[in-house]
Amino acid sequence: MKIKISLVLVVCLPLLIGCRPFKKLNERLVAMEGKMDQYHQEEMSALQKNHQEAMAAITALNEAISKNSRNVEELGQRLDVLIQKGVEVSGQMYTHTTVHVREGPSVKYKSVGYLKGGEVVKIDRIERKWVRIKEGKWQGKWCTMLYMQLSVEPIAEPQ
Repeated sequence: MKIKISLVLVVCLPLLIGCRPFKKLNERLVAMEGKMDQYHQEEMSALQKNHQEAMAAITALNEAISKNSRNVEELGQRLDVLIQKGVEVSGQMYTHTTVHVREGPSVKYKSVGYLKGGEVVKIDRIERKWVRIKEGKWQGKWCTMLYMQLSVEPIAEPQ
């Protein structure tokens, strides 16, 4: 059986190739293959263009981030210098936990009392991670900033 089919293919296939309908079909297949190649090339060209545009956008974004990172780093260094020297501020902070109130901005100064957790105080100066209390019982005294956070409540203006 296999021999007969192979023999038919070997003998008949060349005859079919010369046949007019087969030639037309073959021409159509070749034309379709050409269109597919053209479509593939157009798609690849569009993908390459999109890739190049995306890479340009990524490069611009990376440059902007790098520039801003340098600016943020420089700003942080300037703030550190200001805080080391001391800077006048106007704000209020609340404590996370109990915090010592001291005579000056260091643990070397005598502790004169405590602020309880959740207590809010107005401040007027920051120096080396210490804040000076602006008013009230502890006016002019100092607390560490490590256990405090800026209060989101607005400061009441004196009337």
